[in-house]
Amino acid sequence: MTGVVYPHHGAAIIVRREKREVNGEKNEYLVLEMAHGELTLSVPVTRADDVGMRPPIGKDEVEDLFELLAKLRHPRTPPTGPGASRTIRRS
Repeated sequence: MTGVVYPHHGAAIIVRREKREVNGEKNEYLVLEMAHGELTLSVPVTRADDVGMRPPIGKDEVEDLFELLAKLRHPRTPPTGPGASRTIRRS
């Protein structure tokens, strides 16, 4: 099974591919089970990119994202994570 990210719903697993006929047209669909909740989505293979479906980011990209967010943090937002200071700056 392959993990993906589906916009508006988050992380999902592709559980199978299936062919369907809709309005006389045969298409292949990816059947996704969302990681949170009991939602199942079917996405036409030809539309996966159009709807923004993508692979999840890797560990290095997560670390880069946390570094970027730390630089952009609002002064009133308390720091989080291992070794973070628990002092909240007040304006």
